This record gives sequence, structure tokens and C-alpha cells, in this order.
Amino acid sequence: MAYPNALFSTFAFIGFVMCVLPFPWHPEAWSTGVCMYMIWTGLACLNQFINSIIWTGNAIDFAPVWCDISTKLVIGTAVAIPAATLTINRRLYRISTGVLSNSVTYTKAMKRREVISDLAICLGLPLLDMALHYIVQGHRYNIFEDVGCWPTTYNTLLAYFLVFCPPVAIGCLSAMYGIRSMINMNRRRTEFNNLLSSHSNLDSNIYIRLMCLSGLEAVCTVPLGLFAVVVNIKNGGVHPWVSWQNVHFRFSRVVQVIAVSWHADPITHLSLESSRWFVIICAFTFFAFMGFSDKAMDNYRAVYMAVAGCYRRLTSSRPSFDDKDISNPKDAGINGGLQFSSNPNIRRNSTDTFSSASMYSLSSGELDVDCEKGSLHSSRTCVVPTPLTQSTIPIPEPAFTYPTSWWTMSLPPLRATTDILSTKARANSIV
Repeated sequence: MAYPNALFSTFAFIGFVMCVLPFPWHPEAWSTGVCMYMIWTGLACLNQFINSIIWTGNAIDFAPVWCDISTKLVIGTAVAIPAATLTINRRLYRISTGVLSNSVTYTKAMKRREVISDLAICLGLPLLDMALHYIVQGHRYNIFEDVGCWPTTYNTLLAYFLVFCPPVAIGCLSAMYGIRSMINMNRRRTEFNNLLSSHSNLDSNIYIRLMCLSGLEAVCTVPLGLFAVVVNIKNGGVHPWVSWQNVHFRFSRVVQVIAVSWHADPITHLSLESSRWFVIICAFTFFAFMGFSDKAMDNYRAVYMAVAGCYRRLTSSRPSFDDKDISNPKDAGINGGLQFSSNPNIRRNSTDTFSSASMYSLSSGELDVDCEKGSLHSSRTCVVPTPLTQSTIPIPEPAFTYPTSWWTMSLPPLRATTDILSTKARANSIV
């Protein structure tokens, strides 16, 4: 019984996320191969995810341009992933020999050449294989129901040199580098940490993880590549190369195959399923080795703390002016601003009469003004004694700035005015 295609789509998307998630902390001079491994594997998973979504339950030629791009990606990733593994093993081997560990002889120019050579292997070989595939491309592409776009290769002798055998050759070369790297590290075990000290963010833990990852990939690439070669030889035999016109006859045609048809053919079924699940296994294998390292866990923790901090800031309470009337002095003194206490039923003017015990009060929420000294104190009332003669007492102009500095409020000066009545007249008015 066939599994639901949504299961493959789910695992393909998870594999894409697993390749993208650790990418930000891997771009280092020594990790060009690791970065290219993540890029190519992530693109392969994304490609298979999109195909499985679009062509679930149908084999209709919806997007010809996308299929042209998608099929070339399938050809390219078959070489790109082994090439990235080769780059990793080659770099680990050169570190183990001490060539890249001498800080005196290993100059910036040498680092630049190493990066260029790694990019030439990881990008140049796949792009070259995509271009050479056109020589043995029998027609435009195939569409398999539930699988999507798939490349087609005319089964001739030249196809084995251009398409089928390069992944096997790269895997063998990568395995050779991996074996020699392990031998060198076993011989130079005492100076292992010194060899790694000249490479930032590369310690013994990361080195062992990279060696296991690249070794496993190399070991798996060679048997799978040989299996593909044997299957293609036995499945219909190798056709002779007649001419370019014969190979590319009716090149623009698109072969559409329903699920019942390709499920009924065991060889086709095995080839399609193993090829598209292989990239997902590569993504899970990479994350198993590199996604749980000490540095990865520290980065996960930092991202979690950053997201949690943003969430707390967004959900924290902020002062709102929606239901406040700024024209009201009480509403203007939000969160500790100065407020005036007054009785709205009492109207005073500049000729009001006060006794010597009268007081002019200024009430504040948190800050108070000492009217005589012009300073701030912690009492709740600012007291201004009224003298017996006409005078004007200025009150300092306090300026209050909100703690977060996103608004500033200045209050106008307050002045207390007394009248010119004598003490005797005031006493007569009381009697």
C-alpha cells in the first residue's frame, strides 16, 4: 500500500528547514563546503516539496518553465551534494596535515585561493554537469503523478560518462580524503588542538562531527551511484549513439505518467522513490550531526531569548492617551506628571484677600516644589506664605521628562499676588 503523498511533502519541507536553520552561524573560511552542502540540500528539498504539492493526484503540464528549472536542479544536486562532501573531506585532510594550521605560512591570499577552489568544486562541477546533460537529454522532461517534473536521459554510453558515473567518481575521491584524514589525525593526536587553533569556531567536537558527516555521505554515495549504473544498464540495455538528431528527435515533447503506471513498474518505482527520498535523508543526517552541537544550542538559546524579549515588549502595558483629555490638567500629568488641585466652584482673581495664614497650594503626583528654596522635596504640599505687603513670588518652572524620553512636558510659571490691604482693615473685616 502506497503512503500518502502529503507525508513526503511534510518531510521535504522539514528537511528544507533543517538546512536553513543552522546556516547563519556557519559562514566561515573553513566551512565553504558545509555552507554549499546546506544550500544544495535545502534547494533539493524545496524543489521536491514544490513538485509534490503541485502534482499531487495529477500529471498535467502546468508550468513548463518551472519544470525546465526543476529537472536541471535534480541533475545538479546529484553531483553537488557529493561535491560538497568532497570539499569538506579535502579541507579536513589539509587541516590534519598542518598545511592550513600554520598561522605564519597560511596567509590571506592562501585563504582566498582555498575558498575559490572550494567554490569551483561545489558550484563549477554541478553547473558543468547541468550543461553537459543536454547532450544526452532525449526529450524535454517527464511528469510523474505525485512526483512532479523529472529529467530524462537517453541511455547511451556517453550518458554514463557525463551523468551517471561522475557522482560515483566524486564519492570515491571523497572517501579517499576522509580515510587519509582519519589516519593523519590518529598519528598527530597529541597536537590535535594546536592544528585547530588557527581556525575560528572550529574545535575538536565540530571536527569529529564534520568527519562523521562527510564520511557517511561518501560511503552512501558510492553504493547508490553504482546501483543507478547497474539498473540503467539492465533496464532496456545501452543504446548506441547514432547522431545528435537521433538523440534529440522530437525534443520538445513531454511524457506524462500517471501514478498507477509508474507504481506498476518496480524498477521505475524504486528509482524515483530512492532518488527523491535521498535528499531528505541528507538533510536529516546533516541536522543530526551539526544541528545539536554546543554552538548550535547556544544560538537556539539566543534566538529564543530574543523572540521572548520582543514578545514581552509587545505585550507590556503602555500609557494610552485615547481616553484622556489633554486640555484637563489632571490628564496632562500622566504617570507622575505635575497636577494642580483646585476647587472648580471657587473663582479667584488677583484682588482676592487672604489672611497671613492663607496658603497657596500646589499638589503634585510624585514631585513637589519648595516655593521658598526652589527645590524638590517629598512632601505632598507646596506652601507659599502670603506677606502683608504687595509682592509677587515666582515659582520655579519645573520641566518633567518622561522616563522613556518619548515626550517632554513643561509647565508655565505660577505667580501668587497679594493685595494692598493693611492688617487693621483686614482685622475689621473679620470682626
